[in-house]
Amino acid sequence: MEITMTLSKDRVVVLVDDYKKYQLTDKHPDTVRGYVTDIRDYLGWCADHGSEIGPVDADHLLQYCRHLFDVRNCDVTTVAKKIGAVRRYYCYLGYNY
Repeated sequence: MEITMTLSKDRVVVLVDDYKKYQLTDKHPDTVRGYVTDIRDYLGWCADHGSEIGPVDADHLLQYCRHLFDVRNCDVTTVAKKIGAVRRYYCYLGYNY
Protein backbone atom coordinates (compact mmCIF):
# COMPACT_ATOMS: atom_id res chain seq x y z
CA MET A 1 0.00 0.00 0.00
CA GLU A 2 1.46 3.33 -1.03
CA ILE A 3 0.96 6.42 1.08
CA THR A 4 0.70 9.58 -0.99
CA MET A 5 -0.50 12.84 0.48
CA THR A 6 0.11 16.47 -0.24
CA LEU A 7 1.92 18.11 2.62
CA SER A 8 0.80 21.26 4.36
CA LYS A 9 2.55 22.86 7.31
CA ASP A 10 -0.22 21.56 9.60
CA ARG A 11 0.20 18.03 8.26
CA VAL A 12 3.97 18.25 8.83
CA VAL A 13 3.36 19.00 12.52
CA VAL A 14 1.13 15.93 12.87
CA LEU A 15 3.53 13.64 11.00
CA VAL A 16 6.52 14.79 13.04
CA ASP A 17 4.61 14.38 16.31
CA ASP A 18 3.57 10.82 15.38
CA TYR A 19 7.14 9.95 14.42
CA LYS A 20 8.47 11.40 17.67
CA LYS A 21 6.08 9.29 19.75
CA TYR A 22 7.11 6.19 17.82
CA GLN A 23 10.84 6.87 18.26
CA LEU A 24 10.51 7.56 22.00
CA THR A 25 9.41 3.97 22.58
CA ASP A 26 12.97 2.66 22.30
CA LYS A 27 15.44 5.50 21.71
CA HIS A 28 17.13 8.02 23.96
CA PRO A 29 15.36 11.41 23.99
CA ASP A 30 18.48 13.17 22.66
CA THR A 31 18.62 10.78 19.69
CA VAL A 32 14.92 11.32 19.05
CA ARG A 33 15.38 15.09 19.20
CA GLY A 34 17.97 14.88 16.42
CA TYR A 35 15.78 12.61 14.27
CA VAL A 36 12.77 14.83 14.77
CA THR A 37 14.70 17.98 13.84
CA ASP A 38 15.98 16.35 10.64
CA ILE A 39 12.53 15.05 9.68
CA ARG A 40 10.83 18.36 10.47
CA ASP A 41 13.34 20.11 8.20
CA TYR A 42 12.87 17.56 5.43
CA LEU A 43 9.07 17.55 5.56
CA GLY A 44 9.05 21.35 5.74
CA TRP A 45 11.20 21.44 2.60
CA CYS A 46 8.80 18.99 0.93
CA ALA A 47 5.80 21.15 1.87
CA ASP A 48 7.54 24.30 0.62
CA HIS A 49 8.25 22.62 -2.72
CA GLY A 50 4.80 21.09 -3.20
CA SER A 51 6.15 17.57 -2.76
CA GLU A 52 4.05 14.69 -1.61
CA ILE A 53 4.98 12.23 1.08
CA GLY A 54 5.19 8.83 -0.51
CA PRO A 55 7.65 6.97 -2.64
CA VAL A 56 10.62 9.13 -3.52
CA ASP A 57 13.19 8.77 -6.24
CA ALA A 58 16.85 9.65 -6.44
CA ASP A 59 16.11 12.99 -8.15
CA HIS A 60 13.92 14.11 -5.24
CA LEU A 61 16.63 13.27 -2.71
CA LEU A 62 19.27 14.89 -4.89
CA GLN A 63 17.24 18.13 -4.91
CA TYR A 64 17.03 17.98 -1.12
CA CYS A 65 20.79 17.38 -0.88
CA ARG A 66 21.41 20.38 -3.14
CA HIS A 67 19.21 22.45 -0.85
CA LEU A 68 21.21 21.30 2.17
CA PHE A 69 24.53 22.09 0.51
CA ASP A 70 23.64 25.28 -1.35
CA VAL A 71 21.02 26.98 0.85
CA ARG A 72 21.71 25.59 4.31
CA ASN A 73 25.50 25.40 3.79
CA CYS A 74 25.69 21.95 5.39
CA ASP A 75 28.86 19.89 5.20
CA VAL A 76 29.02 16.34 3.84
CA THR A 77 28.74 14.73 7.28
CA THR A 78 25.62 16.72 8.15
CA VAL A 79 23.97 15.94 4.81
CA ALA A 80 24.71 12.23 5.27
CA LYS A 81 23.17 12.34 8.77
CA LYS A 82 20.06 14.11 7.51
CA ILE A 83 19.61 11.71 4.57
CA GLY A 84 20.02 8.81 7.00
CA ALA A 85 17.22 10.28 9.10
CA VAL A 86 15.04 10.59 5.99
CA ARG A 87 15.75 6.95 5.13
CA ARG A 88 14.75 5.84 8.66
CA TYR A 89 11.57 7.91 8.35
CA TYR A 90 10.58 6.22 5.10
CA CYS A 91 11.30 2.82 6.68
CA TYR A 92 8.96 3.85 9.51
CA LEU A 93 6.32 4.57 6.84
CA GLY A 94 6.82 1.10 5.40
CA TYR A 95 9.07 1.87 2.45
CA ASN A 96 12.23 -0.15 2.01
CA TYR A 97 15.00 2.27 0.98
